[in-house]
Amino acid sequence: MEAPRLTDGVVVLDGFAPADAAAHLAGEDEEQARRFGWYPARSTPGTVGSAIERWHADWAADGPTRVFALREPRRRELAGGCEIRLRGDGLAEMSYWVFPTFRGRGYARRASELACE
Repeated sequence: MEAPRLTDGVVVLDGFAPADAAAHLAGEDEEQARRFGWYPARSTPGTVGSAIERWHADWAADGPTRVFALREPRRRELAGGCEIRLRGDGLAEMSYWVFPTFRGRGYARRASELACE
């Protein structure tokens, strides 16, 4: 199974690809690191590449974690992502991140709504 492509016309959710690693790394900032609890550590090309491989494997194996790339639809530019962790009994947890240049546009809300549908 691969990540489905979901869109509301303003944002697109789909799967991360290895080619997204550089954009993901460039989009991370201190605020994101603080919110996810790993500040002052920073991601590296290796940790981002490993994460994308893991996310891809979870989709392929129908695993408990579903991670979507969040994209701006016209240029398909990576704007962030969202992760759903399936907990069973119809429950799940979600986290999301939006890179600084895309914040304040409602992308997180739109991505959350699409992912939950």
